[in-house]
Amino acid sequence: MSPLPSVSIKLGAAPVSKFDFPRSALEVPGAPKVWEIKVPAGPGWRLYVVREQATWVATHGNAKPPNKKVSGEVRRARNIFKNWTNDE
Repeated sequence: MSPLPSVSIKLGAAPVSKFDFPRSALEVPGAPKVWEIKVPAGPGWRLYVVREQATWVATHGNAKPPNKKVSGEVRRARNIFKNWTNDE
């Protein structure tokens, strides 16, 4: 298996950093699986993504949530993704 690529992300016009793709999905029951990418900048930014075949779809991002709120972010990512795929 080939290693996953590094990507570069910009928030507005400022580049944030390069980071590796996540290695595993967040462990919250349901589908689709949601991954959390940790951005090593700012207040612990998180980017939530869903993988659809070979494409990674970023649903939203925010500052690191408290552990009790992660499942809510996963539900939000799933809802955004489902609404987006239903619009196509």
